[in-house]
Amino acid sequence: MTQPTFNLWTEPWITVETYDGGTVLTSIFDVLLNAHTYKDIYDPSPLVIVGIHRLLTAIVQDIYDPQHEEEIAAIWQQQHFATDRLEQFGVAYGNRFDLFSQDYPFMQSADLPKHVPKGKSKNFANRLAYELPGGSEVTHYLHSEEVNTVFCPACAAKGLIMLPAFATAGGRGYGTSIAGMPPIYMLPKGKKLFHNLVLSLVNPSYQPSTNVSRQNDTVWWKHSPVVQLEKLNKVGYLHGLTMPTRRVRLHTDFVTGTCMQCSIRTEIGVYSIEWGAGESYDKNAPFWSDPFVSYVVTDDGAKAIRLSSGKALWRDYATLFMRGRSNRQAGILRQFAELEDYHSDVLSHESILTLRCIGFRNDPRKAAKLLEWVDSEMVIATALLDDEEATYVVQNSVNFATECSGKINAIFQEAFARSKKDERYRKTKQQMIDAFWRDLSIPFRQYVISLVDVDNREQQETDWIDTVVRTGLKVFQEAAAQVGTGAHTLRQSVQGENRCRVALYKVRKDWKGA
Repeated sequence: MTQPTFNLWTEPWITVETYDGGTVLTSIFDVLLNAHTYKDIYDPSPLVIVGIHRLLTAIVQDIYDPQHEEEIAAIWQQQHFATDRLEQFGVAYGNRFDLFSQDYPFMQSADLPKHVPKGKSKNFANRLAYELPGGSEVTHYLHSEEVNTVFCPACAAKGLIMLPAFATAGGRGYGTSIAGMPPIYMLPKGKKLFHNLVLSLVNPSYQPSTNVSRQNDTVWWKHSPVVQLEKLNKVGYLHGLTMPTRRVRLHTDFVTGTCMQCSIRTEIGVYSIEWGAGESYDKNAPFWSDPFVSYVVTDDGAKAIRLSSGKALWRDYATLFMRGRSNRQAGILRQFAELEDYHSDVLSHESILTLRCIGFRNDPRKAAKLLEWVDSEMVIATALLDDEEATYVVQNSVNFATECSGKINAIFQEAFARSKKDERYRKTKQQMIDAFWRDLSIPFRQYVISLVDVDNREQQETDWIDTVVRTGLKVFQEAAAQVGTGAHTLRQSVQGENRCRVALYKVRKDWKGA
């Protein structure tokens, strides 16, 4: 019987956005060859977008291996990736991208069986998608019958390339991604996919300090086709981007069916998989600083910034994007600050850098259970990347809003929910707090960009404080209006609004005085 084949280097499986508003399905070779004509990677799952971005970044990084900012600027000036370099890479490593290869299956362990061993229960393909339930993992509260699960080759590949970035510690012996429990990843965004990938190139100064030479950096296409269950204390940069955190083998056959993930008819189906723990980074090994992740510095070392429940991403703006004493700025951001000094065509002092931030929050009691994800575009003026004074101002500005949030929350509680029977107001109170942070989102983005004007920075701070106070009063009044129209309730509303106004004005006075 003919062996199924699906080579990701030449077969279309990556969806990209075009400038006419459409999408195109393309291969790795084509997406890199024509990256200057595509807008961006597209997928319904932001986790897949991170996986594809990091895979393409690793390929381009391996091809060009830039050593200095000037070399990155030179690639930018070319406005496209060199055809001959891509072709040479394909000749050398194209066979390592075949999803169903007998000896070198992509991102799988070649020693595992290609079909379900007799008498052994199946691991269904659901495990390749965080959005779908698999085994005892119920994510996003979806429910389906695993027995009907069939993945097309493209969706199976997308599941595999998510693992290096988003593996969690769910299950005995299962390690996390190289960055630990999945953090918030930052993907640079330019006008073209080509720009996104060039801005993701990292010279050795901003790569993890691994003491691994480039020759020994076992990126997947140079990695052994057999994945071992082992803890590593040395992992090169490219190896880290593509590290096989699971021992996987796809079970596939010629079938005619509908892919459960994308609903497209397929003639080659992945119906189950071999699944087990693979490589992980030893927690006692030297710190591995992912260039696309920012860290908080604590007494116990650097901790990757992760998505927090009920907390808008912009509230961590200073820690995520700016340089300060209590955080470790992502390597790509530190490199951007240097890059603008070498070539104004890449970044200029007045330019605005857009970052697509993607991450998820899992259940702390059940690590494999995904609760929510974030996919948000944030902007920062490159002039602020290494401005520590601006970092202090931004963090103080968020702290002021946090104090005001606490005030309106406490006053609403005091005015309307003094006893347990008044818990009916709890939902209204939470909606009020959510509205407060939501309404401040756009003004905050405008405010941060305005801080580039150093001469007017003090006035901008004052304007921000006034905006926060106005917003706090507005959302309190709107919430109070929802409580009711009875005489007693109206009296509570008026008294609460007065106390809220006094409290916020006092906070404003104290902060302006400071």
